Amino acid sequence: MPRRRKKIIDVASAIVLLALIMLDATMWRDIFDAVRSIGANNSAAREYVLPVTRASSTLLILPGGGTMLVDAGPDDAIVDDLQKTLPQGAPAYIDLAIIAAPEPNDYEGYQYLLQHYAVGAFIYNGRADGDHDVEWAQLISAITEKHIPMITVGAGDRIRWGASGAIIITAPDVAHAHSPNASDTAIFLLYNK
Repeated sequence: MPRRRKKIIDVASAIVLLALIMLDATMWRDIFDAVRSIGANNSAAREYVLPVTRASSTLLILPGGGTMLVDAGPDDAIVDDLQKTLPQGAPAYIDLAIIAAPEPNDYEGYQYLLQHYAVGAFIYNGRADGDHDVEWAQLISAITEKHIPMITVGAGDRIRWGASGAIIITAPDVAHAHSPNASDTAIFLLYNK
């Protein structure tokens, strides 16, 4: 009797393993299809999550080559990450730099970025960073010295590109814009193709 029971467990394990292999193959097929469609369709926005230190940063390359960088991490790693990600020969230029939240781990990398890249405009939530006044003041000073516009956005604002492309700002809304918790005031955005 114990021997037969072991066989049932082995058959069940084999069925589970086969199901997992099929799901894995399906997932990889979807990933490869998505990569192929991005390569074939230059009219789609491309998104790259950059591995900056202790934070996250996202580069969005819009149709037509426009670039948008959301956060830059806390140090100079952003410069190397952009050089590896942007196409060879691309100008050292970022169209829009977004400071999603006034947290040093998100924005201090912009100090280094400004030493290597020109920036068309900075977008932020309009809130000065009270907890980290020195770092924030240094960044604002660097932006001001380079005469880069700073644009305040909130929920409902849009950034348009091309005939139908848009980035929709979904937060912060009026209720959260002045929250004492800086993460409540973060800019969240959606983009459509």
